[in-house]
Amino acid sequence: MPGLNITSEVGTLNKVIVHSPGPEVEAMTPREAAQDLYNDIIPLSAVRKEHGQLKAFLSCVSRVYELEELLAECLVPRDNRFEFLGIVSDYCPIRDRVYELMAMEPAALAKLVIEGLPSLPGSLSHAFAPRSFSMRPLPNSYFMRDTAAVFRDSAVSSAMAFDVRLVESLATRFVLTRHHELRAHGLLLDGPRDRNRFITMEGGDFIVVSRNVLAIGVSERTTPDAIEIFARTAARAFDEPLTILAVLLPRNGPPSTSTWSSPSSKPTAPWSTAPTSPAPPAAPSSASNPPPAGGTASSARRVSCKPWTPSASLWKASSAATPIPSTRNASSGSRAQTPSHSHLERSSCIPATSAPSTPCPATVLPSGGRRISSAAPKKSEISESWQ
Repeated sequence: MPGLNITSEVGTLNKVIVHSPGPEVEAMTPREAAQDLYNDIIPLSAVRKEHGQLKAFLSCVSRVYELEELLAECLVPRDNRFEFLGIVSDYCPIRDRVYELMAMEPAALAKLVIEGLPSLPGSLSHAFAPRSFSMRPLPNSYFMRDTAAVFRDSAVSSAMAFDVRLVESLATRFVLTRHHELRAHGLLLDGPRDRNRFITMEGGDFIVVSRNVLAIGVSERTTPDAIEIFARTAARAFDEPLTILAVLLPRNGPPSTSTWSSPSSKPTAPWSTAPTSPAPPAAPSSASNPPPAGGTASSARRVSCKPWTPSASLWKASSAATPIPSTRNASSGSRAQTPSHSHLERSSCIPATSAPSTPCPATVLPSGGRRISSAAPKKSEISESWQ
């Protein structure tokens, strides 16, 4: 069936969107690495090898789409090309080159969007920096999970935390709103439109636990304000209760483990707070009861919302966190020199459609943003989660 459909990230995966790394990675110089969120340049051969293994595996269990090919298909109609270039020109200095780009074949234009458009030889930018670009290459494009997320039949277009990744979200949003086979029913967050320094949200922090339960990490790339905007839009879009777990992820150290009680002010729909109640016993401090090796303390805030009805609870609890495999630098958001398989598995694809998973008897609060099943499945029922 055409369209999107994700109600669980542990069900059977049917379709997935990836981008195989290419020349855009090699276009990055050591001086530009930090600007492009890398600690250092990485060998393209190593990235291609690991990503190729992941893509080969995904191809065995699902249909795999390439972002560049999807974008090219969306750019075939002339009106679509003009619209897309007009959008990109709001973020890149290409307004004087739109008609030049309109004359390109859709496949060549899609390739150029990802690999970069060099500045004109006679331009002032080229005079000062011969390697300058009117549209910079997108070396982070193969981290597809960051730029979008899917919930049910709708999409979340990421509000990227770093400017160098804005064009990535523009391309992904265009595909998910124009492609005939993968068109979303609507946008639960229009990141490029809503983004500012207080509102950022990236798909890597977004997890679909079940049809009515979501877990969203509050991190250096996802802000509480963005989660509220998303939640209010989702409450209007779906005519049934939703539960959102906002999980505070560690940044430069373990977060506070203090307890929180709801305020007594009158709630407004769709948010509500429960009456103040005695605080639960405080969790032991990390000093007296350190977390497991490699783990950190974490706190989570749970928000339950029903469309337009103030009948939900808001609370904060403490738990031991299982660290999420990642190559991001904790302080700068940059990536380590060589990506690991675990990080590629988690962030190199956008699940587009999946079959619902068998519900478990109970739901355990995700610790540190990871999914935990409360029931031990039979060996024959074990399926891999797309971490």
